[in-house]
Amino acid sequence: MRTAIFVAKRGIATAVLVPLYSAGPVTPLGIAALLSGAPAAGTCIHLCWRILREDP
Repeated sequence: MRTAIFVAKRGIATAVLVPLYSAGPVTPLGIAALLSGAPAAGTCIHLCWRILREDP
């Protein structure tokens, strides 16, 4: 389950970044790249921690 969270994060980031890269707008690509980096990874880590904390 925890690995699936990170796989989903990478899949969503790829689904957003590839079309932006292909289209060529630099500003939205930069914003999407920043948001798919540390903030998204922090969210995934927090979700994994919550899952681990609830396991007996």
